[in-house]
Amino acid sequence: MIRCKESVICATSEPIIDLSCLIFIDGILLLEGDMVLVKNHQNDNKNGIYLANRGNWSRSLDFDAPNEVQ
Repeated sequence: MIRCKESVICATSEPIIDLSCLIFIDGILLLEGDMVLVKNHQNDNKNGIYLANRGNWSRSLDFDAPNEVQ
């Protein structure tokens, strides 16, 4: 069964290394809890959907395991 994912507020469009802090991505200032599609990380296995946070970002619970990616 395919389940719909929550919408992201933005996606990275250039390389990103640090997955922490509330930063600007494409002119959008992230707020705590915003969902972000990271697709340009230096390390490919770090790409995915994250929840922005003042500290370290965490992977979205509906997109944190291989069987949830379709």
